[in-house]
Amino acid sequence: MKEIQIAAENQTVIKLIRKIEKFKEFESKELLEFLEAGKLREYQPREIIIQEGASDCWLYFLISGTLEIRKGDHTIGMLRRCGDMFGEMGIIDGSPRSATIMAHSKSLLVGFDAEVIERKFNCRDMNFCYIIYRAFAEVLAVRLRETTEKNVRLHKENQILKSSKPVTQALTQGSKSPQEPAKLKTVLIVDGMEATRKILRSLLRELKFKDILEAVDGESALKTLTVQKIDIIIADFNLTKLSGLDFIEKIRALPNMKTTPFIFLLNNAEKKKGQSVLEENLCHCLVKPYTANMLYEKLFEIMQE
Repeated sequence: MKEIQIAAENQTVIKLIRKIEKFKEFESKELLEFLEAGKLREYQPREIIIQEGASDCWLYFLISGTLEIRKGDHTIGMLRRCGDMFGEMGIIDGSPRSATIMAHSKSLLVGFDAEVIERKFNCRDMNFCYIIYRAFAEVLAVRLRETTEKNVRLHKENQILKSSKPVTQALTQGSKSPQEPAKLKTVLIVDGMEATRKILRSLLRELKFKDILEAVDGESALKTLTVQKIDIIIADFNLTKLSGLDFIEKIRALPNMKTTPFIFLLNNAEKKKGQSVLEENLCHCLVKPYTANMLYEKLFEIMQE
């Protein structure tokens, strides 16, 4: 493995990254700043990038080449797409590596140490955070869909075992795949910070929410709710013009909004202060700082209600 100076290769790498859909909206300067926070590394065939069972906290993006995923002595998959991300579980929960990642051909990667990622989040580097969120969103959304499909099938098989129908007959009935819950939902994001709305919008799109509306404060959100049917509301607790508690009480007073799913983004002090009102008004809460995975789990929980 050899590290390559970003400055010497930046135009080539940026051109490759621009082929990735989620990176197309960024300026070259923003992408260069993103790359400069990491390490650009070139691996030769058979060189190991991640070792099964090892503990490290590096996140990688594949820029070019082909990588092999190995479990023990067996190849279980390949990574070939520019923009493929791996190593994220070491960032999320610090767990040991569950598989070995090895270069199958000459490969170029950009890697980020967890300490760098944490430092960028703490100093509110929004461009960097947005790119990382987009990447995490794509991977976690795919995993959520796969888990949902697996759970649906397991539930169906469990029902089959309880029924008197032959298994083959029951499996062939209603074999149509279930419609994704997210396709049925219209979401309203209420937050005064444009950067936060941008990140939330990106995460929701990765989950296949297509109808995403935005409001910058409680009053404009209430106006939207009078003319538009909303299925889920995600709002910051610290709103302008209306406090979070006033906002939720006014929403619950609207016709047909008594039980509309509502997620408040707040800190522990705010949650404790308004706990009785939040519980009374059937609010879900995400305590800051929250992760993309926490948001997905909360949305998944709501979809199953």
